[in-house]
Amino acid sequence: MKTSEELAASIHSLTRTLIEQAQEGELSSFYETLRLREQVLSELETHTQVSGNNERTEMLLLESRTLNEQLQQSLTEEQKKLLDERSKLQRGDKMRKAYGDNQ
Repeated sequence: MKTSEELAASIHSLTRTLIEQAQEGELSSFYETLRLREQVLSELETHTQVSGNNERTEMLLLESRTLNEQLQQSLTEEQKKLLDERSKLQRGDKMRKAYGDNQ
């Protein structure tokens, strides 16, 4: 059984990985990593072992929360890029249809 500190370190590492995957647009691996992180979070929540390193665990979890904010920002930026790209494609389709109708 992993200690609270090991679980917190895993969450921290997985959150960093999620940020990288979000920034690179690797959505298939992103969702798998997200699922894994949720499992580790659940394990930590049910973890009953009392550890002498609670301060370290709390620090890792606090850093993970900060990283999670970065992740949300990265996902919002990626979503905006995708919506902008979609909008451009839709405008292009409308222009092609309009040009095709005029011939």
